[in-house]
Amino acid sequence: MPDEIEVETKELQEAIREVHDEAAELKEGSTWLKYIGISTAILAVFAAIGALQAGHIANEAMVSRMESVDLWNEYQAKRIKATMYMLQVNDIKDRAASSPYMDGYEKKRVEEESDANDIKPKAERLAKDSEHLMRTHGLFAMAVTMTQIAVAGGAIAALTRMKSIWIGGMLLGLIGIGMILMGMFS
Repeated sequence: MPDEIEVETKELQEAIREVHDEAAELKEGSTWLKYIGISTAILAVFAAIGALQAGHIANEAMVSRMESVDLWNEYQAKRIKATMYMLQVNDIKDRAASSPYMDGYEKKRVEEESDANDIKPKAERLAKDSEHLMRTHGLFAMAVTMTQIAVAGGAIAALTRMKSIWIGGMLLGLIGIGMILMGMFS
């Protein structure tokens, strides 16, 4: 009989040790889940900031593009007017005629060409600005995608209790955050 009691005590001690180990694992898992929650919330904030910036920059790019197109239209109109005045002057010269309008036509041609030459660099600058803004928009869009995937990875890691998924998501999220910061300072 005393041997049986000893065996039961050993089994009881082993069971108690297992319960303590499980409790420690649960506590460690609970702490780990808090880190997942905090990191996922931070990633979500960066994703929101990136999405807001992406939308804002896309709007700026479109406005720059429209202003550029308007200036190019104005440039073309000025060039057409200058050509029309030049044709009038040449027509008068070809007919060997004298016209009180000839000097006025020549003056207007020079004005239109001068105006067109002033407009052209502005239109080119706006077109380049628009292209730069669209590249920056693309950077933000990619960054938002990466941070959103990282947030999803955090949720999957919390549900499956797989740290490797969380770590992979965090790495992707850090790349996304880096891209957001690059976009903000470019």
